[in-house]
Amino acid sequence: MQNEPDKKSGPLFAQVAVKMPVDKAYTYLVPPELHAILKPGMMVRVPFGRKEVEGYCVGLAETSSAENVKAIREILDEQVLVDGNMLKLTRWIADYYFASWGAALDCVVPGGVKRGSMGRRVEFASLAVDKAKAEELIALYREKSPARARILEALLASGKETPVPRLKSEADCSASPVKTLAKDGFVHIEKKHVVAQPFANLHAPRRPHLEMTPHQTEVFTKITRHIDAKKYGAAMLNGVTGSGKTEIYLQAIDRVLKQGRQAIVLVPEISLTPQTVMRFRERFDEIAVLHGMMNDSQRREQWMNLKEGKASIVIGARSAIFAPVPNLGLVIVDEEHESSFKQPRSPRYNARDVALMRASIENAYVILGSATPSLETYFNASVGKYTRLDLPQRVGGLPMPEVEVVDMRVESRETKKSPMISRRLRELIEATLGRGEQALLFLNRRGFSTHIDCPACGMVLKCKRCDVSLTFHKKRNRTVCHYCNADYEAPQSCPACGGKLRYFGVGTEKVDAEIEKMFPEARLLRMDSDTMTGRNSHEDAFKMVASGEADILLGTQMIAKGLHFPRVTLVGIILADTPLFIPDFRSAERAFQLISQVAGRTGRSERGGRVVVQTLRPEHFSIRCAAQHDYEAFAREELQMRRQLGYPPFSRLARFVVEGTQTGNVREKCDRIASALKDAARDMKLRVVGPAPAPIAVIGNKTRYHILAMAPTSGDVKKMLAEIRPHLSNAKGAHVIVDVDPVNML
Repeated sequence: MQNEPDKKSGPLFAQVAVKMPVDKAYTYLVPPELHAILKPGMMVRVPFGRKEVEGYCVGLAETSSAENVKAIREILDEQVLVDGNMLKLTRWIADYYFASWGAALDCVVPGGVKRGSMGRRVEFASLAVDKAKAEELIALYREKSPARARILEALLASGKETPVPRLKSEADCSASPVKTLAKDGFVHIEKKHVVAQPFANLHAPRRPHLEMTPHQTEVFTKITRHIDAKKYGAAMLNGVTGSGKTEIYLQAIDRVLKQGRQAIVLVPEISLTPQTVMRFRERFDEIAVLHGMMNDSQRREQWMNLKEGKASIVIGARSAIFAPVPNLGLVIVDEEHESSFKQPRSPRYNARDVALMRASIENAYVILGSATPSLETYFNASVGKYTRLDLPQRVGGLPMPEVEVVDMRVESRETKKSPMISRRLRELIEATLGRGEQALLFLNRRGFSTHIDCPACGMVLKCKRCDVSLTFHKKRNRTVCHYCNADYEAPQSCPACGGKLRYFGVGTEKVDAEIEKMFPEARLLRMDSDTMTGRNSHEDAFKMVASGEADILLGTQMIAKGLHFPRVTLVGIILADTPLFIPDFRSAERAFQLISQVAGRTGRSERGGRVVVQTLRPEHFSIRCAAQHDYEAFAREELQMRRQLGYPPFSRLARFVVEGTQTGNVREKCDRIASALKDAARDMKLRVVGPAPAPIAVIGNKTRYHILAMAPTSGDVKKMLAEIRPHLSNAKGAHVIVDVDPVNML
């Protein structure tokens, strides 16, 4: 029932951004009983059409020109979840990434906070009597009820409350004697919410700051000058692998903490390893960790610790950029080139760019660190938009690893086979294992075979829902679509003609089998999304490598960065060309980055290191430059090509994808958007490419068409989107996706 405003105190109106695909905030009347409670940043429930929806209060006013104003139904959480700075940031995200303000606000607050997830309720037991009485009871029960005596002894020895399940284990008893002691008033039992701490098993002894090299000292001096100014600024920290970027981060954070401010450290999800967290815990207390493998209650506790000032540093993946720290001083984006910083769903923000905007709003400093900076960041540093900082040498004067390129075309001709492991790589693995050292093998494809066809009739085994080949997983005898996750039983013969099937392509499962044949005595550990399925899988795997329990580590990109294992002296890249097969203007950049990052996992100790790059295209400039550790040469050549083609960083890009189950409707909608874009191009410097079928034309039974629009500046993109907005709504059988600054062109 709608509440009438209090005539004495005057009406109060709230602007509410609802969690719906709309681009405006709506006006609602604040019921009198909520006047003193409601504040901007609180979650509310409001009527919206014929239903009630959730939203966020984004402003309050005593007057409104709106008519037929409905009243807010209720406040869902009486704490301010989003402060004023975050309201500004989410408004920018909504505008720039073409999303609703409600959606932008909703991605800021973790689901566990919105749902109030408190964790498991566990019973805790503690002594309800003093020590003397406890000892008296123990003597009394020793023969009469040994279980009760053991319970009291365990609680007395502990001196603090103990979870009942653990107490039962220590006292070797059931729950019955515990309950009896509680009933008699000798033990107090209380139920509490318990949240498992992320990386709780990590024991990190405190370590002092390391002595810096001259290059590190020079870089750190420049950074501290900016940090001490307490003004917005940004730097590109371009440091080769092993050059000590993390030490720079740690000492910069220490500087910020001493000023009473906080720091956010963003790392790609695949780099958020126990090893990374331990390096921070060795220096600092009160660290919060936020990552995708955490449950709701864990995320809520970490988020609340930050909001309440119990933690001053947050380490996490892309969503950690929204951490509720009250006085932000520093944001570090490590491996800033990583595509995983881009959110795949609306709002499709890039955490790197959001970090820059948040720092601008809150007068913080941003460090964008990488051994292989994105060309956008490199270009911005080149033109003076960011400060350029370089660490050109490894710490301790260690050399970069020697890289050998093996032409697999020659290998096939000479061996009359199509080997996965070249003769040279096999020879070096044998030598590495013989010295008691470790080898790391990298292939960014999982499964056993990546292509199945029938030579008799030409049939290619494809997903029934997507326009992609199925990948064969031999261990499970299943074929899997790596786009929609459809899972099929592997056929014994061609479904079309009954002929014998042919298997092509190499995945980590196939390499795993080959390595086991070649080196049956070696302890092999495979890390990919098929094997790392448990909550602690990554932590356990890294412990095995660090302790020497694994001789060979085989994996996908989750092993490509952020790892420091001194005993890894050999890296083998099974097929360096994988990114080059992808129809994307960034394919050469990704190939260079992957090879450079994986190569950087070795040679990080006095033992030295060696890298073998197996390729079918040794002449490609990205592979050639990566083998020579020459980022500058790669950047010059790639930027020259981008300039000629007008691709980023020489333009800003928006991609429009139309998908749906009705192909005719999809094509018609895509044509209309393209027509609107071409009309807008008459008045703007706008280049339109398409419409055309997307590189993967069908995913999940949905036909996909796309258009690319390139404009000189981000302001031009915003103007373009505003002009064609009426054409971007969904149509029957055609869903429209707008992706500003896309990183995935498939």
